[in-house]
Amino acid sequence: MRPDLQWPEATETLSQALGRATFLEIPFELSPPPRTLVDRPTTAAIISQQLHQPTLPIIVGIYGSPGNGKSELASQLARQLREQFPDGVLRLDLSARDLDSALVRLAGYYGQETRMASIAATAEKVRFLSQLLAPKKALLILDQADTNAELLEDFLLADSQTAILITTRHLAHLTRVNQPIPLKPFSEAQSLQYLQASLGEARVMAHFEQAKRLHTAVGGMPLALRLATDLLASDVEFEEYLELFEHQETVLGELAELHGDARLTSALEISYNQLPAPRQQVFSALAVFEGLNFDVAAVVAVTQESPLKLKGTLKALRDCLTHYPQTLERSEINPWYAPLP
Repeated sequence: MRPDLQWPEATETLSQALGRATFLEIPFELSPPPRTLVDRPTTAAIISQQLHQPTLPIIVGIYGSPGNGKSELASQLARQLREQFPDGVLRLDLSARDLDSALVRLAGYYGQETRMASIAATAEKVRFLSQLLAPKKALLILDQADTNAELLEDFLLADSQTAILITTRHLAHLTRVNQPIPLKPFSEAQSLQYLQASLGEARVMAHFEQAKRLHTAVGGMPLALRLATDLLASDVEFEEYLELFEHQETVLGELAELHGDARLTSALEISYNQLPAPRQQVFSALAVFEGLNFDVAAVVAVTQESPLKLKGTLKALRDCLTHYPQTLERSEINPWYAPLP
């Protein structure tokens, strides 16, 4: 190796000498794959086609209701297309609590970690990463763009070679996307495929009508199906689960108004009812506060629990709230992304 070359430049020189990048040199960072995957070939084909459009910039957007599997589909497709982006496949979760650290980490893949860390403002970090990626044939997933949506424009450079794939709940965040792609819930066939992959074909076929009722009850929502299979994988039978699902009253009723879908509310309540009583009590305590207007000391005063225990519980609750990481409205406090205990 030439002594005047630093590692990133030396790597580039080696890659040029070989005529291509070696596989281990290609930056690759995505969320872990889910336990169960269900193909959505039509939607995946549309996304893939848009990612390979000949004109710049390449900006693709997926939108849809929470729990519909937007993030999983984006990462699943990125894995399949990995070799078509020789300069890397990366994911940036815009809802991350420490977005600055995530930006520094991504810049580090291209030898610019120190330079990125020296930039103070988050918006400036975003602009630096965008300029860094602009000449590269890479794919960047901007996941959960409803949070920090004001940063989106800084990622979308007109002459960038890097393809951008955005996931969001709201179409309004995709103004720069020519043909936003809606992601709908599972069809009945897809729900049955998911249940068979999660619970085994024999069990689902033995309770085929109940499995179809479950699809109808949850509206084909992948997240609600995951919550259901977490329970059904234990000792709960299909009929028991359906009875619980179809007849219980809604504890978090305002979620129906918030999301416009009472079936989602029921799915969330089921997860809430599975929580240990102490954590349910903390939920109740938080519900007396407006938004973020509380701290550990205030909750201690209400619950009479130890500060150390409450700090751990609050951290766990925050880790669960990946859907609304910045606004803890009382109707949104539910660990619906966490595995059931």
